[in-house]
Amino acid sequence: MRPIRQALTDDGTEYSEQAGASLKFNRDLWKVRFTVLPSWPCPTCSAGYLTPLPETMTTRETDGSKEAHGYDEWEPHWIKARFSVHLKCSNASCGEGAVLIGETNSDLEQSYDYEGRTQSEIVEWFLPVSMFPFPAVIQIPEDAPDPILAEIAAASALVWLDPASSAQKLRLAVELMLTELGVQKHENQDGSGGFLDLARRLKMLPVGKAHVSGLLQPIRWLGNVGAHAGGDGVDRDDLLSAFEILETALDEVFDARKQRVRETARELESRRGVKKSL
Repeated sequence: MRPIRQALTDDGTEYSEQAGASLKFNRDLWKVRFTVLPSWPCPTCSAGYLTPLPETMTTRETDGSKEAHGYDEWEPHWIKARFSVHLKCSNASCGEGAVLIGETNSDLEQSYDYEGRTQSEIVEWFLPVSMFPFPAVIQIPEDAPDPILAEIAAASALVWLDPASSAQKLRLAVELMLTELGVQKHENQDGSGGFLDLARRLKMLPVGKAHVSGLLQPIRWLGNVGAHAGGDGVDRDDLLSAFEILETALDEVFDARKQRVRETARELESRRGVKKSL
């Protein structure tokens, strides 16, 4: 089933359109800016979508933007403001409420009509900064342990505000995954000795999960960049890719249904498979 995205149009009314993404990771929901606010997955019920309520939208022009009106060269697209809007879950049995805050700015876009005449249009952009409660950027298997869920939730809440810190939280989630899989944290199995770094721990994954190491290595690298290069070191597209990779890795490790299906397939093949002739 494809989700319905509902948003605010320029005149403040609502509309619905079929979204192209599945219920899983949707990169378009976490862009830097939007001309139209989408609906985000509800963090409470995971079945509905947090839809902006047009009547609750408020904006306030910043003081700096107001002062700029005094310049002779001032143009309307210089206006910058803060916005807030309430959202409500589309699932009637849930009805969760949330608040989204951020900034607005405008671009002056020019085009040409069929006679070659220049046309100008001011396009307003919404730049979200935070939402409360914040939905998870990715879908997480039900069997994933709570500490891992907590780190992914923290990483999600920072995706707009602080990509570098978000990347570090994803790296911590990977550390917790390895611990859950029994990979030791110290040089010695009895807990003595120095801590093992993540690169070494990834090489110690159990045989049945060793293939996940290749998925988790890029998240390790990006988390290191976030820790050592600061806020400018983490590319936002790379961060979203890390979320998507982690979603796949979590499925591989904690999706019990997927594991049962694989075991059933192996069992069926062993009982019914065609034996090779000698």
